[in-house]
Amino acid sequence: MKRIDINSDMGEGFGAYCLGDDKARSRVVTTANMACGFHAGDPEIIASTYSAARQAGVVVESGKRIPVEIDTVCVHGDTPNAICIASTMRQELEKAGFTVKPFASV
Repeated sequence: MKRIDINSDMGEGFGAYCLGDDKARSRVVTTANMACGFHAGDPEIIASTYSAARQAGVVVESGKRIPVEIDTVCVHGDTPNAICIASTMRQELEKAGFTVKPFASV
């Protein structure tokens, strides 16, 4: 069976600065690399993004490197049209027979 994880850096906004629509991306990706503050993200944005991701069934990681023996794709939230890219990619992969799921669950 072919498997792939679609992950995205999330929770990187701060204050009035929004870096992508994390809530919408939570409906498309399978793993979120959550900002942990200091380099990106503020406590309120990180908390709301974490909550939205968990409610959508997304596996949340701290952005650490995890060795895996499957393919993974990361769509950065600050990429223009990130939601459209991730959504289209997921649809096409599933049409091609891939199972899209978080790499933490394989």
